[in-house]
Amino acid sequence: MTPHQQPNTSDTPRRLLLHVGQPKTGTSALQTWFVHNRPHLRELGVDYPAHKSDVAARKGKVVSGNGVGIHTVFVTDAVLANQNAQRGDLNEFADRIEASSYTTTVYSTEALWKLDPDRLTRARAILGERGIRLEVVAYVRDMAGHALSLYGQAVKRHKYIQDFSHFIGREPTGFGFKQDVARSLFAWADILGNDALHVIHYDTHRKDAVAPLVDVLGVPNDTIWVPGSNGEVNRSLTREELNLMRRLNQKVADRGQLVKLSNILMDLPALGSRKARISRADADYLVNTFESDVDRINNTFFPKDRSLQVIGKVEVVDGPVDAAPLAPRAKFLLDWLAAATPQLR
Repeated sequence: MTPHQQPNTSDTPRRLLLHVGQPKTGTSALQTWFVHNRPHLRELGVDYPAHKSDVAARKGKVVSGNGVGIHTVFVTDAVLANQNAQRGDLNEFADRIEASSYTTTVYSTEALWKLDPDRLTRARAILGERGIRLEVVAYVRDMAGHALSLYGQAVKRHKYIQDFSHFIGREPTGFGFKQDVARSLFAWADILGNDALHVIHYDTHRKDAVAPLVDVLGVPNDTIWVPGSNGEVNRSLTREELNLMRRLNQKVADRGQLVKLSNILMDLPALGSRKARISRADADYLVNTFESDVDRINNTFFPKDRSLQVIGKVEVVDGPVDAAPLAPRAKFLLDWLAAATPQLR
């Protein structure tokens, strides 16, 4: 047993760390990093409990993290109803954390973004009675870039066929880009205290999202870590690729087959420009909608450098944003592929 792996009777401070996302802030990449570095982390007193998704994580695939399952202890009733899942037992979960021989236990999944404040309050109290400090790590992202990334996810995973303006809700019948980040962060801060809520700006640390997490874990920052994957995990689609997937979404009924096709597309070299850009009208809409929330978040969590932005590094253009319409031959080939898709295995 290493010095960090103290038994529960020791005076070593114990922690439960919940990494909650946000969605599309490099969560899968961080989860694969945890899996690849589990042995070394355990030597340092940090446990990322094993999960059935570890096999995919070791291959650098998209995963949902080891928090899938335990999230039922913490999330809202609405999330459980949507997933047809049973509520997890908080006391049983706390007993499990207390029985661990590691100083810090980490669970990660974007499903935890929908933390229920009442459950979080109870968890903090119950764990505190056992001498375990509950902390939350949340990565946040500039609004425009986040909206574009979530839009791409809706197209490649959820059969979305409309354009970006429709997605963010600028059009009257639009989907509506619902961003509850400010409300969530301030609710959690009220419960945990700012010192137990670690808010990290994803865009600042995009090239090395692990570094600020290592600081939170409290392990030596000069350690040589195993890379989480050899390539990009769950990359965003280019505008040209989004056009292709939107066409397929209209033609292929089976969502499982569409996921297979989007996975194939993501494994190929990117088609067309990956430069993120939006129209000026969409930019103005996002600023009007989210500027006050961004100011509040910066004032509390990033008071020195005001890291979080509405537009950030996304290019704003006056002309057309979408890729050129698909040529008739491209439409024919995609329709042929859609017709052949039921034969795919």
